[in-house]
Amino acid sequence: MKLSAYLLETLERNGVTRIFGNPGTTEIPLVRACEQRRKLRYIVALSEVAAVPMADGYARATRTLGVVNLHVAPGLGNGMGNLYTAGIAGTPLLVLIGGQDRRFLHTNPILWGPLEKMAGSVCKAVFGLNTRFDAAANVKQALRSALTPPYAPVALICPPDLLEQEIDAMPARVTVPAPSALSAADARRYMRFLASAKKPALIAAEDVHWNNAGAELEK
Repeated sequence: MKLSAYLLETLERNGVTRIFGNPGTTEIPLVRACEQRRKLRYIVALSEVAAVPMADGYARATRTLGVVNLHVAPGLGNGMGNLYTAGIAGTPLLVLIGGQDRRFLHTNPILWGPLEKMAGSVCKAVFGLNTRFDAAANVKQALRSALTPPYAPVALICPPDLLEQEIDAMPARVTVPAPSALSAADARRYMRFLASAKKPALIAAEDVHWNNAGAELEK
């Protein structure tokens, strides 16, 4: 299958149903592939300044991975302020960045820019689709990184010419490492310790929200 189809089906298998973006010419293969999907919708925003908060807010409201698609260097630049905000908020966000068509890099395209350095300043990790041989592995690594706490935006640079290439890999759900936790015995000792406190104060972090554990905390 084409790499674009592999990417989108992999997203579907990991629970993604929406991609928010402001596409340009480098995103044509991705948008065209989205038109063939039944479960996945590409939601067009007026600008990257709106697309990133839409994906961020959707991820927070649904407690799922948010996905946003940005158009090469200027589009990434427009979205960087809100990507910074998503990182501070601890939002799981996959940022699909339209890379330049590699066949024309020698011409110094007008919208070219150092995507890895730009994205690296506001994302916890940056991956790229470099060849059809490493593309599937990098898609899975990017997804795994985005879904692994501590949450923050993760970038995946997607050159349009590579999205059109055929690959042999099959889409699959990624495995996310389980976070460490208290043992049952330690949890009981901690419960007894809290029960003996006269005026305990608990400060809940973002993990309570993402794991929908507010009711359990109140108990």
